[in-house]
Amino acid sequence: MIIPLLKNNIIKTILENSNENGIGILFIGILGYLSIYHLVLYFQNKIPYYLYYSLFALFCFLPTLRRIDNVFFEDFFINNAYLFKVLHFPFQTFSIIFYSLFVLSILNFKKEFYSFYIINKWIIIITSVAICSAIFIDEFLYQGLMRFIYLTLVFPVFSILTLLSIPLILRTKTGIKFHIILGIISLNLLTSILFYKSINISVEDSNKYFYLFYFGAILENIFFTLAIGYKQQLVNKELDKANTVLVKKMSENEELKHQVNIEMQKQISSLKEQIKLKNKIDELALISLRSQMNPHFIFNALNSIKHYIINNETKNAAHYLTKFSKLIRKILEASNSKEITLQEELETIELYISIENIRFSNEIDFQIIINEKIKLNTIKIPPLILQPFLENAIWHGLSTKQKDKKIFISIDKKDNKHIVISIEDNGIGRKAAEKIKLEKSIKRKSIGIHLTKNRLSNFVKSYKNDYTIIYKDLEDDFKNSLGTRVVLKIPVF
Repeated sequence: MIIPLLKNNIIKTILENSNENGIGILFIGILGYLSIYHLVLYFQNKIPYYLYYSLFALFCFLPTLRRIDNVFFEDFFINNAYLFKVLHFPFQTFSIIFYSLFVLSILNFKKEFYSFYIINKWIIIITSVAICSAIFIDEFLYQGLMRFIYLTLVFPVFSILTLLSIPLILRTKTGIKFHIILGIISLNLLTSILFYKSINISVEDSNKYFYLFYFGAILENIFFTLAIGYKQQLVNKELDKANTVLVKKMSENEELKHQVNIEMQKQISSLKEQIKLKNKIDELALISLRSQMNPHFIFNALNSIKHYIINNETKNAAHYLTKFSKLIRKILEASNSKEITLQEELETIELYISIENIRFSNEIDFQIIINEKIKLNTIKIPPLILQPFLENAIWHGLSTKQKDKKIFISIDKKDNKHIVISIEDNGIGRKAAEKIKLEKSIKRKSIGIHLTKNRLSNFVKSYKNDYTIIYKDLEDDFKNSLGTRVVLKIPVF
């Protein structure tokens, strides 16, 4: 009976002198290491519960230092005993606060149990403000207030919250819940025993029971460290799973991208074929319009030849035929071109007017006025585009007029996008010409202007700007006709 009793007394003595025999220094060494280690993990991973656990270990570490005897830093705490006495209960309080934040964070209470999480957050905020205020009040107004707040409010309230959290923790689906519960039970059970043993005794007298906190905290740290490790393992598994899914999705996306590229290439090829076909259709439309236009033009020219041969001399007929052959050659050349220069168009028109003017015994005064800044060789227009308007001016405006027959063509460039061509005659006017036309027994349908509009519509498809044709009846102050002006506004490069 004596040996077991002796052994029990030895164990009891070792435990109650834990602050002097190395148990305490071992404990604070573990806490210091855990605090630094998890702080490093926080900076590496930016995960909040690493930071909370680091601060929890730190605030457990700091108040414990002053209890350790026979160590090299003992004199520092003796010389600053009052300061650490003041900070003892704030340190204890903040260790509980960060302990709670750690549990709430690692178990994701904000998502799982939001209401309980909000209650804890508000209690933590109120407790932090209260304990910081108590430091000032305890110093200047009422000594012992911090101890009172800690023992009667902080510890009981957080103990109740801890008990209430256990059923909620058990409801979570995470695999670390049992580690957390075992850690909570270990620390709270042993610190509760320490708390009740320390109620009516001084801080110095409570030191002999502090081994309860050491063992509770060590067990708690073991379980919490295992929880963090297991949590990280779960995170790594999720990351591996996510990476596997990502690699699979990337592979599927590459295959899909390849298929989309193939389909897009097919669509692009089809679109190119459609564009080529459309361009071919437009080109054929232009050729068709020109094939309709040229016979119409030639028919009118041949009428002029017929009229001249019947009514004029042989010398003039030869001169006329020479000009006509040049005109025919230009018409044939134009038939093979989608567009010609404005210079070429004006040369063709001058030949046409000269042929028609012979029929009128050279009575028509024909002039072309060109803005000197315009480069005729660089401007492209559809071939024979001006002829129908000149034909109308001659046949309908000047043919029935007796004398003073004039046609003016002016070419200007109002902006960088359009060329403006004005064709003006001093004929009888459109109203009088229409009246004469109605009185004729044989009505001749003119298709030249209609074809010209269609050709211009096809021509401007390659441009962003459209063409315009404006007719203006010229009159004096008494509304007498002075002729007609036609203004063409054609887009250019």
